[in-house]
Amino acid sequence: MAKPAISLWWSLFWRLGLLTVLLSLVLGYVVVVAILLFAVENVSAIFWRPTAAYWIAAVLCWISVAASPRFFGSVLWGDPLALTPLQWGSVGRATSIFFLVMGVLNVATWRFGSTAVWIDFKLYAPLPLLACAAALTVAVLRKSSLTA
Repeated sequence: MAKPAISLWWSLFWRLGLLTVLLSLVLGYVVVVAILLFAVENVSAIFWRPTAAYWIAAVLCWISVAASPRFFGSVLWGDPLALTPLQWGSVGRATSIFFLVMGVLNVATWRFGSTAVWIDFKLYAPLPLLACAAALTVAVLRKSSLTA
């Protein structure tokens, strides 16, 4: 039952225009965070914002893989890579796991480090961690293409 519901949602997502829907989601996220920052007047809301963004990205990646494994190939890269739908699903799940881990690392850095450590983490950690995740994904894809 969940698969047809996701497929219906995904087809509406495409028909309404992917870019319009994504921009609406981002704008909604920014507005909600801004309202919470002003309404709550709590410093911890600032620390939760990147974690929420990472986890929302992870959920969107996971939904896109559940609806169509070719999402990453057709939308993000335009199919320059000759991967099977199973491999595209692996890339989507790996991307989702990366965003989940980034959210957990953000919370851990905020809770167990100083504000300066958290700011340094936000500035300098995402790019090397993304490079490591990409290298691991490429290694897994190469291994799966050799065994296929």
